[in-house]
Amino acid sequence: MYLHPLSARDIGRRVGLMASKWLDPDYEPRRQTVREFCSATGFPQQMVSEGLDNAFWQLVPPKLDSLANEELGDSRLLDRPLPHPTTGKLSRAVGPGLITHILAGSIITPGLWSICRALLLKSASIVKCASHDRVFPVRFAESLRHESSELGECIHVDYWPREDSESTQAAILAADAVIAYGDDSSVQRLREMTTFPRRFVGHGHRVSLGIIGEAAFNEETATAIARDVAFHDQQGCLSPQVIYLIGTSESCCQFGASIAKAFSVMEIQWPRCKLKPGEAAAIQRMRGTHELLIAMNTGARMWKSEKSTAWTLLYDENPQFEFSCLNRTLRLKRMESPAQLAAALGDVGGLLQGAAIAPIEMKSQLIDLLAYRGVSRICSPGNLQNPVLNWRGDGDSQLLPLVRWVEVE
Repeated sequence: MYLHPLSARDIGRRVGLMASKWLDPDYEPRRQTVREFCSATGFPQQMVSEGLDNAFWQLVPPKLDSLANEELGDSRLLDRPLPHPTTGKLSRAVGPGLITHILAGSIITPGLWSICRALLLKSASIVKCASHDRVFPVRFAESLRHESSELGECIHVDYWPREDSESTQAAILAADAVIAYGDDSSVQRLREMTTFPRRFVGHGHRVSLGIIGEAAFNEETATAIARDVAFHDQQGCLSPQVIYLIGTSESCCQFGASIAKAFSVMEIQWPRCKLKPGEAAAIQRMRGTHELLIAMNTGARMWKSEKSTAWTLLYDENPQFEFSCLNRTLRLKRMESPAQLAAALGDVGGLLQGAAIAPIEMKSQLIDLLAYRGVSRICSPGNLQNPVLNWRGDGDSQLLPLVRWVEVE
C-alpha cells in the first residue's frame, strides 16, 4: 500500500531519473559498482559498463509507462478504475503487495528490470541476490533509497545460500508473488514451494543461436557474432551456442576463419574471465572430441586460441543442434538451405530463446518456424545481448502474469 498514492506514470518517471544518473559514468554508485562487480565476477570493466548502459537505457522515461500501456492498455488502470480501452468495461489492475525475486547468474539486466517492473506495479520487493552477484542489487537499492526514499524503502535486498531452504521458504511465504531465475531444477523446486494463492513466474534454462546466410558472410557479421558470444562469456539465455551457416563448404569455412579472427580481436578487447575448476577441462574435452571428427575427414574444422582455452570455434557439416560448454566455445554448423533447420532443432525446441539472423530478409522467412520452436526474440547479429524492456522473455508478457484484474459489468 506504501506506493499506492503515487501514479504508475510518476513511478516510471522516478525510476527513469534514477536510470539517467546510472547512465553517467561519473555517478559514484555506478563507479563503485563497476569496481566491485569486476572484482567479484572477473568481467572486464568495459563490458560491465556497456551492460549497465544497455540495462539502464531501457528504463529512461517513458519506457516503463509505455510497457504498462502496451500490456495493460493504459498505465492509469494501475491508479484508479477506468474504462478499459479494448473492452470498454470499467476496470482496475492491481499488482501484488509483495514480490520475492530469486536471482541467479551474474548478468545485471534481468534482476534490475524485475525490480523496476515490481515498482511500476506498486509492489514491494524482497530480492535474494545470486551467489555470483551480491554487488549490484545492493548498490542499486542503496542509490534508490538515497534518490527516492519512497521507492527505495520498498526494496529489501538480502543473500542466503541456496541450501538454506528455511530462509527461502520464509521469503516465499511472505510474498504474494514469486519471480525465480535459475536452472530448471532450481526453478521447479521453487515452483513447488510456492503455494496457492501466490503467483509464480519462473525463468529457467534457455539457449540461443544464430542463422547466417551466405550474403551476410562478411567482416561486420563476424565481429557481431564475436560480440554476442563474448558478452558475459556465453552465460546468459541470449548467448548463442550454435551458429548455422547457410552456404557452400568453401564459403562457410572462409567465413569461419573470419569469425576466428574476430574472436581473437575480441579476446584483446574483452578478455575472458578466469575459469572455474573443471571448465577448462570441459573445453579441452570438447576440442579433443572435435579433433577426432576432423581426423575422420568429415569436413570438420577447428579454430582456437593458441596456448589457452580463451576461445574455440568448432565447425562441422552435421546440422543437428549440439550444446556448447560455454566460455566462448561456439559451434558452427553448415546447412545447404534453411529447410534443414526444422529437423536440426527438433530436440531443443522448448529451450530456445533468441535467434540472431542475417541477412535481414531471412528474418521474415524464418519467423514461423522459429516461433513454433520456442524462440521469443529475433534480431540482427551483435544485438542478441541487448534486448528491449518490452521484450516478451520466454514468450510471455512481463506484467500481466502478476496483475489481478477487477471488472464492473
